[in-house]
Amino acid sequence: MRIYEILIIGIAFLLYACSPTPTTVITNEPTETKSPSIKETKTPSPTAIKLERWKEYENALTIRLLPGSEGLCEWEILGKNDKEVYVWAMCQVASSSDGAATSAPAVIELDSEGNIRSVKMPGDGSYYVPDIRKLFPEDLHEKILSHSIDIREMWNHIQLRHKTPEPPLIAVSGTRLP
Repeated sequence: MRIYEILIIGIAFLLYACSPTPTTVITNEPTETKSPSIKETKTPSPTAIKLERWKEYENALTIRLLPGSEGLCEWEILGKNDKEVYVWAMCQVASSSDGAATSAPAVIELDSEGNIRSVKMPGDGSYYVPDIRKLFPEDLHEKILSHSIDIREMWNHIQLRHKTPEPPLIAVSGTRLP
């Protein structure tokens, strides 16, 4: 035998000898035995499904506010109806806390089952005010046009999310998304 073959056999023996061995715990409690042929599947609860909706919203906002990039988004719901959710959103590229970011009002359009169809935003420059008046209900015009949304908390939370994986504030607060 060559020396490297002896080394390989020796290493294999050491790995086998150091591998954990199964232990048996004896208790007085009855145990349940499941048939190995029956595959157990876990269906998420409706509550868990609702809590994960934030990912759909974040993806849709990222696609619209940061085209071509993966992003982290925070948003505040300004109002809603059966077909639309009106938000102020802030998104930043996920790859860097120094990367591009956008903050703007947006309209999330929903289909009849509540799934996201699209996200609309007002245009820039001379299109901004007329688009706000066209896209948003009248009772939101002043709030949007006066920029009275406090975006500091959103920005600070995005910066935190760059360091620690956590959902946006809207999910942390338990706000139900339509």
